[in-house]
Amino acid sequence: YLHLFKELFIRLSIISFTVYSAHTNTPTRDDREKSCSMRILINYFQILFIFTIVPMRWPDQVQDASDFLSGLFSGSNANSKSKFSYECIILALGFDRSVMTYYEFTMAMSLFSPLVYFFFFALLSAILRIVTCKCRQIISQNFVEVNVLTAIVVFFYIWPSLMQDAFTIYDCIEVSDPNYEPYKSVVKNDPSIVCYQMQHYIYILITSVPILLIWGLAMPIYLFTELRRNKKDRGLNNSRVNGLFGFIYQGYRTKYYWWEFTGLIRKIVFLIVVTFISNSMVSVKCYSLFLVIAVNIYFNYRTEPFVNSRLNYLEQVSLISLCTIIFTSFYQLQFQNETSTLVFALITGLFTLFFFVLWFSYYIFYVKKSIVQVSDMIKKYSMCFARSLLTIFCIPKTVLDNEEE
Repeated sequence: YLHLFKELFIRLSIISFTVYSAHTNTPTRDDREKSCSMRILINYFQILFIFTIVPMRWPDQVQDASDFLSGLFSGSNANSKSKFSYECIILALGFDRSVMTYYEFTMAMSLFSPLVYFFFFALLSAILRIVTCKCRQIISQNFVEVNVLTAIVVFFYIWPSLMQDAFTIYDCIEVSDPNYEPYKSVVKNDPSIVCYQMQHYIYILITSVPILLIWGLAMPIYLFTELRRNKKDRGLNNSRVNGLFGFIYQGYRTKYYWWEFTGLIRKIVFLIVVTFISNSMVSVKCYSLFLVIAVNIYFNYRTEPFVNSRLNYLEQVSLISLCTIIFTSFYQLQFQNETSTLVFALITGLFTLFFFVLWFSYYIFYVKKSIVQVSDMIKKYSMCFARSLLTIFCIPKTVLDNEEE
């Protein structure tokens, strides 16, 4: 259970931090850039981990690291060995597994997991207000805006894992076991389900189709239409619109306020390629994924959708890093030996590290500004603690002295 609670705590912390970065009724330029840079980071790792679904030769250490980070940035990973395990919940509740298989329970949880997340954060927010003696704020507009924003952040955060879980029912593998005759393929995640038989079609209708229709299609369309309607009626600079939908469009130029939804399209195309192109044609999968990222690089370069060159450059670096990693996989597929595998893993690690260091250097710039503001607030109570906080982040202590003057 320790592993379960550790992953749950880290995952909830990332969501909470993202909500904190995005929530403001009157965002400054730094607020917009900080929120947008968080989205770029999450999008990069989500795309990278969808690529790792492709059956490639990865060193065990790289695969373990990929599984761990995938659980943090995607909510879950149906192909990950260390994913957030619903089986722990089954065992903890004493659930009779003869009633429902682990795969069936996982798919059911995937369908309702967004509602579980929404309810949890709403309850947590209400408890915090009660504890801090702010009960009246529970029915305030700010409380509603924070919870709506949290729901949107959660949706974008777990959306790739929801779609991935929905597509697992279509991921069939061929078998040569005579016990399966005359059947030739079974569902990879649950070999008890024989593909293209009545039971398989029933599972598709009761598990995959609802997830794809509700969370994959209806919810993005609803968010887009609501954002578009509010843009026309109130404008994107309206404080209420910022409080509710700021996470989606902050950091983008006004005419590209919808650009975040192109990220969803990119991820769903990746999942379609990974799932429906046969594993016997891995090279075709990689060429297709390479083409998708190349098209994204072209349109990102031509449109420059972000508000400044800093964010456009960061997005370009993330896409070029992904493109380079996928391109390197061609050589790994060509040679398929230990040397090519290690080189492929090394290039993947180096480009990912380069992107993360660049992202961190950008993000720490905004964090330092927040630290200065916090230090200015607490210096009234403890000048020593305020100076120590500045020292930790390598910020000159003269900042406080200048403000006093």
